[in-house]
Amino acid sequence: MIVASIAVLVNLLTNRNTLRQSRKLAEESAKHSRDLSEASAKHSRELAEASATQSRVQFTKAREDARTEKLRAEIAALLTALGEREAQGPLWEATRTMQIPQVQTDQGVDVEAVQRVIGELEPLIEQLAAPLYRRISVHVLGVLMLTEDRNITGAVQRLEILTSRELGVVRRLCDVAKRVQGMDRAALLGVLMESVEFPPLRDQIEGVAAELRSYCLQKFPKLD
Repeated sequence: MIVASIAVLVNLLTNRNTLRQSRKLAEESAKHSRDLSEASAKHSRELAEASATQSRVQFTKAREDARTEKLRAEIAALLTALGEREAQGPLWEATRTMQIPQVQTDQGVDVEAVQRVIGELEPLIEQLAAPLYRRISVHVLGVLMLTEDRNITGAVQRLEILTSRELGVVRRLCDVAKRVQGMDRAALLGVLMESVEFPPLRDQIEGVAAELRSYCLQKFPKLD
């Protein structure tokens, strides 16, 4: 009887220990599963964050590359337009004719020569110069909107000022075309002096354009 009771007690204790061990194993297994799940979730978050970061970097680089390419194209177009000024031979030939020695005679200023040259200039301005200078202004604005690089913006702003002055000289000459006949010598010489600005203006424009091209060739692979 006693032996049977002891056997029952031992069996109960054994079952209790087994139950505790089972619960412990179940808890450890559950904890391990939670740890694995958390680790997996953390890894997924890290992958998602890394992917998002990479996407942002790629997007930013693509946007910067597109902006740089647009800037390069605007500068190339500006330099091309500036170069086209030299292709307008009739316009510049007419302004060279306006130099004082070409319109002076032994008796003074040749009024008819002045009238003839100014009359030739007016249609040339509207047909050739005005559209070209408008293009130059558009490209200047485009460049200034795309960069804050002072080496570029400074040169471009100077070019805008110089080309505006250049066109202004020609326009002022044309504005007086109808008044030349009645001008005295001093007034007429004043008109002619306007054209004397052309050579230095052209030299300045060419110098600034060369500086801009030289600097930009260090930043861009090409400018054509």
